[in-house]
Amino acid sequence: MNNLQRQRVTRMKKLHSEIVATVRTTLNIAIELGGLLEEQKAETQHGGWTAWVENNLPFDIRTAQNYMAAFRRRGELKNETVSYLAEMKFKVAETVPATNELETVEA
Repeated sequence: MNNLQRQRVTRMKKLHSEIVATVRTTLNIAIELGGLLEEQKAETQHGGWTAWVENNLPFDIRTAQNYMAAFRRRGELKNETVSYLAEMKFKVAETVPATNELETVEA
């Protein structure tokens, strides 16, 4: 392997490590959000959950359900490989509107 190839391999390894760290961080955030959603749902009147999500959050019920599923599967997900975690991240991302489509949320 020549010097350029060694540099390229070193860079690939570094980028892979950064991706693994980012995906794991994103997963941990999704799990925490899912836990908060589970708590809120338990406190919401029967039949009012979808309306609560629509009226209070910048994402739809499907996205909320995805976060809640991540929370419920947290033990399993934390042991998954990066390829599976990346796939899960992209599935969640598909349900989140682009930034310019989000409404301003008051604190």
